[in-house]
Amino acid sequence: MEKLSKEEMKKVVGGVMAPPGCSGSCDWQWTDEKGKTHTVSGTCLTAPEHPELCYCSSGGGNCNKPV
Repeated sequence: MEKLSKEEMKKVVGGVMAPPGCSGSCDWQWTDEKGKTHTVSGTCLTAPEHPELCYCSSGGGNCNKPV
């Protein structure tokens, strides 16, 4: 039977337990009072207080949760 060192255990447990960060881009579309559609692009970021959640830096739009 093989034993893992403390450092190896941290890597194994950290890789399983730590949620992955958010990545990718997101678009937020909105319509002004004249009916013109605008698109604002942003980046998907990890919420500091809730690392399991993602949000879009543009203020709107959707980001998928980390898998």
